[in-house]
Amino acid sequence: MEASQTRDCTVYVSNFPFSLTNNDLHQIFGQYGTVIKVTIVKHRLTRKSKGVAFIVYKTQEEASNCIQQTNQKEMFGRILKSSIAKDNGRTEEFATQKKTYEDKSHCFECGQEGHLSYQCPSNALGSREPPKRGSRKHEKEGSELIGDQDDSLGAAIRYEQQKRSMQEQSTSLSATNVRKKKFKPSSYFSDEEEISD
Repeated sequence: MEASQTRDCTVYVSNFPFSLTNNDLHQIFGQYGTVIKVTIVKHRLTRKSKGVAFIVYKTQEEASNCIQQTNQKEMFGRILKSSIAKDNGRTEEFATQKKTYEDKSHCFECGQEGHLSYQCPSNALGSREPPKRGSRKHEKEGSELIGDQDDSLGAAIRYEQQKRSMQEQSTSLSATNVRKKKFKPSSYFSDEEEISD
């Protein structure tokens, strides 16, 4: 899956109730296809929802199906708007950020102790099953994944980043091998310059 294809699998959804959580949106939009990731846009300081989210599907067809089924439809007393997300140039920056939560004693949604976000009481649609953790097996060479993890969004983005970094390295190596000639002005006034080594 190329980076351009992953953009076509991302649905921009707006005008949903602020009370809905990531888990709620995962349950709602999971009926249109395999949801890879749900990101609710939140206010930077208050961490409250802005009623806007990005939902990444596994395939373009699933994303298109979601848009056909939800755009301009009433849900929870509001008219939802959904479309394929437009790329603002920061797609890879957010798609590759995998958050690791060292302290799992607090809920990501409400911040209270004693439960995780999957069982949070603030989930309007109730709790859901946590995603099944796939076993990742690494080949001896290193970074290539075996199994169905290869077609994930993260794998596609990692591939594109590795390809880009290899191109940048080869470009920088070829640029450093070229010695530039230094010019110094002549000791007397003239339009000509001397070349020094």
